[in-house]
Amino acid sequence: ELLETTLNELVNQGFIEQEKVDSFNIPMYCPCREEVSNEIAKEGSFEVQRLELLRRSENVPKEELEAITGSASAKESYGKSVSK
Repeated sequence: ELLETTLNELVNQGFIEQEKVDSFNIPMYCPCREEVSNEIAKEGSFEVQRLELLRRSENVPKEELEAITGSASAKESYGKSVSK
């Protein structure tokens, strides 16, 4: 959803052509908690102390979109709030 919004904004600003967005395809795979934990354990450098799922809705909240596309301080603030 966020990627789609960003790509459409780039089209609106004239940076890329709509045809390129229409033909863009990125496969996505969302592993379950167990898969993530198993891969981290297999690698051996880290120990999972807490694992949380972030769920996305169809509509990206305005403050989230501004934080991601806005200033460095907004991005940092949003990143800190998500990591807590």
